[in-house]
Amino acid sequence: QKLKINDIKYYTNKSASLQGFALYYPKVNAIVIAFRGSVDVNNWLANIDFGLTSYSQCKDCKVHNGFY
Repeated sequence: QKLKINDIKYYTNKSASLQGFALYYPKVNAIVIAFRGSVDVNNWLANIDFGLTSYSQCKDCKVHNGFY
């Protein structure tokens, strides 16, 4: 059975060698966020940057510095 998925957004950051996507799956009212695993030194350096920062797209939300 084919999944009916809405609002797929792809994210890339070439300087940090990051890739990922976010989507909304209405059948179960779920938001799914996935990132490609670490593949190089730049990825691992981003991973250890674990502080939180404000996210302008969501009031009172914080995101991991390594992803934003």
